[in-house]
Amino acid sequence: MINAKVLALIESYGLKFEPLKIGRYCWEADGIVRSDTNSNILHELAHYQIADKERRLLVNYGLGKCPDETSVLPKSMAMTYDRAQYEEELASALGIMWEKHLLAAEF
Repeated sequence: MINAKVLALIESYGLKFEPLKIGRYCWEADGIVRSDTNSNILHELAHYQIADKERRLLVNYGLGKCPDETSVLPKSMAMTYDRAQYEEELASALGIMWEKHLLAAEF
């Protein structure tokens, strides 16, 4: 179940939530965070916070289909692989911090 505090936080950024469906990205540059857990929603919010205004207009923030793919850079990638990995690490850390702050009583 998605926590009301998590939903209120993403709404404070002007974002909406809907459950993630197969074949969809978590972020499609439409103001909707698609996910299935509180942790993933907060991780996606962290990506939103890290990305500049231009990259917020790109699918998956211009990180490419999946930052873990090393063979070929996807066409949607707006940065180097190393930069995408770095931002993935930043988003993970920030998402964990949000989770600890909002949901500490639930741990």
